[in-house]
Amino acid sequence: MAQESELEKRVRELEEENARLRANRAKGGEYSAREDTYNGSPVLVFERPSGKSFSLGSSKLTAIRICWHKVEEFLRKHGKAKVDSRPDPTSGDERI
Repeated sequence: MAQESELEKRVRELEEENARLRANRAKGGEYSAREDTYNGSPVLVFERPSGKSFSLGSSKLTAIRICWHKVEEFLRKHGKAKVDSRPDPTSGDERI
């Protein structure tokens, strides 16, 4: 068997990734998130019911976590869905 060329290898990898993404797609209006890698770095991929996904790395997720109170405030003001205001379990905030 001839050795697989780099292009053939990349096409096979992309086909496998496409199959995995289709299998993991959020069903019935649900959002989901999963870990993946991008250029060798870990990212969190957010799947939308529309099928369009986006990813964020640890730097952006850390910034969001630090400013989470502003995210909740923004969603209360502009969001279409109800905001679940759960406290960060690592913050020491015991509010329920």
